[in-house]
Amino acid sequence: GYLEQDNLALREQLRSYAEWAQIKKQSRFGEYHHLPALVIGHDPFSASRTVWLDVGADDGVTENAPVIAAKGLVGRVVEVQPGSSQVLLLTDPHFHLDVMTERTRYRAMLGGQQGYLGLNRYAHLTKLEFLKSNEEIKPGDHLITTGYSPIYPAGLSVGIVQSIKTD
Repeated sequence: GYLEQDNLALREQLRSYAEWAQIKKQSRFGEYHHLPALVIGHDPFSASRTVWLDVGADDGVTENAPVIAAKGLVGRVVEVQPGSSQVLLLTDPHFHLDVMTERTRYRAMLGGQQGYLGLNRYAHLTKLEFLKSNEEIKPGDHLITTGYSPIYPAGLSVGIVQSIKTD
């Protein structure tokens, strides 16, 4: 009944606060305005990989602001409305970001990629480009931002290398 629904809602809210506390704890970027947000929509049929958040200009959101979740960078704000904002996800083919491995400091360009799985299903992934053949990178390497962009400060977690394929 109502008690179970209230309990479930409170647990979800607590989980959200715990994730937010983890982001704040990991953050070394004091000059950024930290603003919790919820995903309120996406267009599954769009050529772009974007989501809409429940915060916008009225909350201090600006275009090109980095969007960060508990496990790292998610994307950047590409459109701002008074009460919502649209985020281009790092899995979008138009998203590109200068990254480096935390272990070796090798740099590469991370870009979104769409892979066809069959039956009109697609995998939305990322790939690294412009790696030199002699650079040592392996599955498990942690990728972070280089800081060579005015949008993304150095050291933001971007992801973990899952596999290596050479062209």
